[in-house]
This record gives sequence, structure tokens and C-alpha cells, in this order.
Amino acid sequence: MIMRGLGLNLPNLISLARLLLVPLEIWLILGGRYGPAFWVLVAAGISDALDGFIAKRFDRRTRLGALLDPVADKAMLISVYISAWRSSCGLRSLSSSYFATS
Repeated sequence: MIMRGLGLNLPNLISLARLLLVPLEIWLILGGRYGPAFWVLVAAGISDALDGFIAKRFDRRTRLGALLDPVADKAMLISVYISAWRSSCGLRSLSSSYFATS
């Protein structure tokens, strides 16, 4: 099976999906859509627990998963922190007014 040769299995696909949620999370936070952003973050947390459970319970651990899972976690957390900080500081309007006067 081609997925087995690439190291792609269900836990890795779940981690990849979580990584692909990062741009959506940034867009939601910067757009002030905090309710949906919260639920995307909840889904990311549940998927993190689920992919870890599946990988360990069904012995589906791979080297790709060992790299992909923490990258997805850190990308989500860092993007949430920076997006929330930028959104709360009003830097979006500050940077646009800076560039408009330059």
C-alpha cells in the first residue's frame, strides 16, 4: 500500500489535518470571529488526543508522525498566541495606517 511506504496512516493524516487548520485559525482570530476560532482550537485539541491514542493503541507510530505531531501542535499554539496578541493590540489597524501615510 502506498500510504504505508510514505508513512502516512490515520494518525499522521489527523496531524496533517490539524496543521492545515492553522491558517483557518489565524484568519478567524484576526477577523474577530472568536467563537468559531474557539471551536477550531477545541477540534485541534481533540484531534491531538485522538491521533496519539490511535498511534499508541494500534501501534501506528512512524518517524513522520513523531515529527508531524509536535510541529502541528506548536504551529497551532504559536499562531493562536501571535494572532490573539495582534488582534488585541490593534496592530492590524496600526500597520495599515502606517503604510497608508508612508
